[in-house]
Amino acid sequence: MDSTSIALYGEYEGYDHSSPCPMLGYSKDHRPDLKQITVTMTQISDANIPIWFEALNGNSSDKKSFQETVKSMKAFQLSLTNMPDNIPFVVDAAFYTPESLKKLNQVTWLTRIPANYKAAKRWLTKADKAIEWVQVDADNKLHVFEVLHEGIEQRWALVDSKKGRARAEKTFFKQLEKTYDKHSKTLWHLCNQTFSCEADAEKRLLNFSKQLKYYQLHYQIIPVLKHPGRGRPKQGREAICVGYRCEATLASDMNKIKKELERLGRFILATNELNKERMPDEEILRDLSSNSKCNAFLFY
Repeated sequence: MDSTSIALYGEYEGYDHSSPCPMLGYSKDHRPDLKQITVTMTQISDANIPIWFEALNGNSSDKKSFQETVKSMKAFQLSLTNMPDNIPFVVDAAFYTPESLKKLNQVTWLTRIPANYKAAKRWLTKADKAIEWVQVDADNKLHVFEVLHEGIEQRWALVDSKKGRARAEKTFFKQLEKTYDKHSKTLWHLCNQTFSCEADAEKRLLNFSKQLKYYQLHYQIIPVLKHPGRGRPKQGREAICVGYRCEATLASDMNKIKKELERLGRFILATNELNKERMPDEEILRDLSSNSKCNAFLFY
């Protein structure tokens, strides 16, 4: 299952308000100025046959609409004869809202865990050597385990993808370069300021260093010396300190960068199907990859 938005033009006078309403919302067409309709489609089997198409209000949220669609489809499924049980719904990370998933006890699902959960962060940032990986194919390896997360028994599959890492590394290094340029400009302005005391200069530097995720700051604070009065100073007259300024450079924090590169390409899949005969560990990744075809079909 996946969704997309369709941007609309023109006026909408006289339409039936019981139908989906054109509204402003998150635009996947990158046209936030236009009203839109959100559409959801579900496909089934290896042939990716569309079996459910639904139009929704333009401002609908996947976090709510996906689960409502699943409920409707499950009710429809139960009304059919000769329909297999426990067909898993493969949905993207917007579906994973545990407080709502507790109400879908009769539904089998497979989705991706959002990376902002604390339990997910621990696995996504764990050292590679500390994980017992199982090589699935040339590009992917898995570590599968059962957890009780947010009150739901589920099976998690930590995935390490070579192709995913290659894509993520390109994005990471581009962002790293932009960040360096931004920090360098800020530091240049900082080093051209004169502070009244060493403590003020050091405070500003320490506050700046808190923004540096992948860089280290090397600095020293030096006095600004100036001769009093105008014109050429008299011989033997010493300059006096009128303030302090910073001399600083940025250096890459290779330990942090190395740790970040190690975790790139990782993501966590989750399912409430604990029976490995019905859904073997290696099938978790294969089933999720089929969802990308649904996404491609929608955007086409």
